[in-house]
Amino acid sequence: MNAFKPPKAGAQHRMIFRWKSGAMFMNVRLPSDLTYKGLSFVDVGDDPRRYVIRFETDQGTITTNRQELSQTMVVFGPGAKPDEEEWRRRFLSMRNVFNVPIDPPEMEAFVSRHLGKVEPDNWGEADSSLSVPRLSANPLAVQIEGLGAEDAADIDAVLDRFVNDLDGHLTGASGAVIQNMRDFAGAAYRDPDGPPLIGASRDDLFEAALAVTEPDRIWGHVQPYLLRIRRDGYPDDPPAEQRVAEGPIYLTLISHCDWETEHGLGMTWRDGAVLSAVGDHSVRLEDGRAP
Repeated sequence: MNAFKPPKAGAQHRMIFRWKSGAMFMNVRLPSDLTYKGLSFVDVGDDPRRYVIRFETDQGTITTNRQELSQTMVVFGPGAKPDEEEWRRRFLSMRNVFNVPIDPPEMEAFVSRHLGKVEPDNWGEADSSLSVPRLSANPLAVQIEGLGAEDAADIDAVLDRFVNDLDGHLTGASGAVIQNMRDFAGAAYRDPDGPPLIGASRDDLFEAALAVTEPDRIWGHVQPYLLRIRRDGYPDDPPAEQRVAEGPIYLTLISHCDWETEHGLGMTWRDGAVLSAVGDHSVRLEDGRAP
């Protein structure tokens, strides 16, 4: 047990119990007005709890498990200041309750005219590929998020709109892509309207992209490789009955580019037709563009 900082004179010591769970460290705040006499971890074999945790205190033995302890007593930083009486009540109320996680029902596979057979996992995520010679000599990897068989017709309709007017979509995005490049250049390289880089600092690919004067030529400096398909409002951890979200479907095209070699370029089209955001590979679904 330790504390984030020593206690102030006359103040209670904020007890912190810290352990590593997988790749993460968990910080659990313990009531500071109890006397702790012992701590033990007891192996429970094949039980899904894996082990139980026992605190010996002046109020008796508190037996719990990692799940219950995390959900009941976890804190997310040194600034957390729960009510002391409430924290004490929570700690003393633990009874080693464990809720076995239940996976959502398996989602049905479906067939897309563009993607062929799609087999989403329990959360509506699936991998596929799509051949779009105008974008890449190799098939684009496709990631589907939060969508299932109920969305098959909508997915195909969105891909129809995107692929059938691809040249128009790229032309319409050229200005925003060039602006993205200029913004990045000004932040990381040099004044986009200033002189070229020289000497050892010179980046010929970057300078060639920045010298583009005809908007459609910017695509010669962009290398698409991934298409993400998802609905607006897809919940991060949906219950089974909500795993297929409502809202428009967004297509996000992720590309390497000659000006941002680390984070690349991301462009999103709402319903496969309306450019809604331009950024790096973590581009949002919307960035305030007109509907």
